[in-house]
Amino acid sequence: MGNHTESVQIDFDPTVLSFDQVLEQVWGQHNPRSNRDSVQYRNIIFYHNEKQRLAIERSVDELRHQGIKRIATDIRPLNGFTLAEDYHQQYLFRGRA
Repeated sequence: MGNHTESVQIDFDPTVLSFDQVLEQVWGQHNPRSNRDSVQYRNIIFYHNEKQRLAIERSVDELRHQGIKRIATDIRPLNGFTLAEDYHQQYLFRGRA
């Protein structure tokens, strides 16, 4: 499979949806307390810039304030993004037939 982490890149209009709102959804969609040993399926949030990094750190602080002391989700700068093969693109919109 290679040395990669399966991920999604979220494109959003910040005049409609804030980065903080995106983070709320991200944290709500996985368990930040656990992280798999597999590089391919680990929990990780990539950031594009310093503003996003700081927002992620604030959201982690909020989780800790809510009682989640151990956050295992990795936080890393985005160094590149490779699109999956065409047959993986828009999978949920195409149906599963």
